Amino acid sequence: MGDEEKKPTGAAWVKAGGIIIALDAVLIDLKIGIGAGFLDQLVRRKTAAAIAAKRGISLSEDELEEALAGFYSDHDLFEPEQIDQWAKSLRLEEQAVREYVGETALIEHAKPELITDAQIEERFASERYEYAHAEAEVFGFSTVGEAKEFMLAVREHEITPEGGTQTQLTRREAPEEIAAMLFAAEPGELAGPVETDDGSCEVYLLSHREEAVLDDRLREEIRDKMFDELIEAELTRDPIKFLA
Repeated sequence: MGDEEKKPTGAAWVKAGGIIIALDAVLIDLKIGIGAGFLDQLVRRKTAAAIAAKRGISLSEDELEEALAGFYSDHDLFEPEQIDQWAKSLRLEEQAVREYVGETALIEHAKPELITDAQIEERFASERYEYAHAEAEVFGFSTVGEAKEFMLAVREHEITPEGGTQTQLTRREAPEEIAAMLFAAEPGELAGPVETDDGSCEVYLLSHREEAVLDDRLREEIRDKMFDELIEAELTRDPIKFLA
């Protein structure tokens, strides 16, 4: 049997509550249990760091030390003795911690170099309408018929819409069925009805709409999105393969 076909050793990995949990159990949970989300995050972090390294991006020693100081501070570890005791309790080697923190810091350091402001401005220009912002009241109904009766009564000025749930959303967050209608409407106009996952219906009353502005918050949102696309492209080319 080749090395790639060998099964995990099943060696003891952690002890708690009078029981010993083997490595096999950890691997099973990573593959098919709640740890699957953690595994996805781990793979994406490692892939992102590898992309940065391939592009020749690295951290200076000062930048790494600054990242380590921030990491330990976030964990309320300020003295060398505290750090040493914490690492021993988790059976961690100092180098392993440095590598973990270094990867995380490298990714943040690499984002502005891999996704430039010029690229962000180009993406924003092509998708500007997707980031338009709306405020609306959402009214819920049991059936489509009830929703349509409400909309007709409002338009005929038979009732005043009250008691809706206030919401804020971008065009890309709006239900696909009414996104175009909602973001073309004037304040005070209705959009819907929209069927929800549980079979009920919603009607949106537009309160306010404004065009997107490429401020610092949106700039970083687009940068994160484009960086995620880089990672996704790499994982599409070379997806996860379990070796054990």
